[in-house]
Amino acid sequence: MEKIKKVFSIIKVVSLLGFFIAIGAITSVFTIIFFAPSRQEVIVPNVIGKDFASAFEILSTNKLDIKKVSEYHDTIPKDFVISQTPSPGKKIKEGRRIWLVVSSGREVFEMPDLRNCTVREAQERLYRISKGLRIVTTSFVHTNFPKGCIIAQAPLPFSKIEKGDVISVLVSHGPHPKSFLMPEFIGMNWQYVNREIERLGLIIEDVVEKVDYNVEEGIVLEQNPPFGFKVRKGDYVNLVISKHEEKLDD
Repeated sequence: MEKIKKVFSIIKVVSLLGFFIAIGAITSVFTIIFFAPSRQEVIVPNVIGKDFASAFEILSTNKLDIKKVSEYHDTIPKDFVISQTPSPGKKIKEGRRIWLVVSSGREVFEMPDLRNCTVREAQERLYRISKGLRIVTTSFVHTNFPKGCIIAQAPLPFSKIEKGDVISVLVSHGPHPKSFLMPEFIGMNWQYVNREIERLGLIIEDVVEKVDYNVEEGIVLEQNPPFGFKVRKGDYVNLVISKHEEKLDD
């Protein structure tokens, strides 16, 4: 019997303890609901375009929590707000978290060494680093380096560059073509001269016809550069050739 009495005593104690815990919990909930100060509503300020320090101060003054996320941006300067969530003008409770996307400025890369590459190879190398990197200006010069080979670049290799920076290269045009003496074409037939100029790698820039009945039609009367002048492949040639016009009967 004594053991049974002890069991009932323990059950009573546990029951009373549970009762008081339940009363305490209900009282706490009642206090929180009816006596705890309620959070006020605020209108979300617009901090887009402001520097982060100013945005932080404005949102903190309105008792809002701030979470910063950094993101590269091509046009918005570093440490300025790109966007915010929730958006400006919305009504929210005090203490609500505001997400700010803040600019890290333009993305910075290490300039690769483009020397000894062709322009196409250099473009592909830049594209693999970033789609925003490309060669903007290309200049050519005769050198002893192979034709089409990049021999200099700006910015210099391994320097820091940003997306959108101007990249310039200097490309070898190969060795200077060997010079030779300009042949004599005066007095020769125009069709033969045309073929010979093409064979020599020269370029006809202009041909002017001039009336001259002392020679056959299509004969070279003048040439520039003149006979014996030093020329190279790719130089331009100007010619004057004879022409006959029909004579009107008296």
